[in-house]
Amino acid sequence: MGRIAAFESMVINDELAAGIKSAKNLQEIANLFRRARMLFLQEQALRKVVDGTTAINELIREFQPPQAQAKTETPASGAAKA
Repeated sequence: MGRIAAFESMVINDELAAGIKSAKNLQEIANLFRRARMLFLQEQALRKVVDGTTAINELIREFQPPQAQAKTETPASGAAKA
């Protein structure tokens, strides 16, 4: 089985660069990126489920909080059960 990656990326143009420089906090930068139509990592991953590239259970497993992931991993995967 292969692995499929989902990325959160954005091409920074002059307008975005100026907005980043003038932003007062991270929320302003996030809002700027959303207006530029950037998709968050979870949205990119959900697109892969919708187009059949991966399964919904993989998406759920990857976006669980770390303590929940430790409980679901098996010793065969190299992680100790919590």
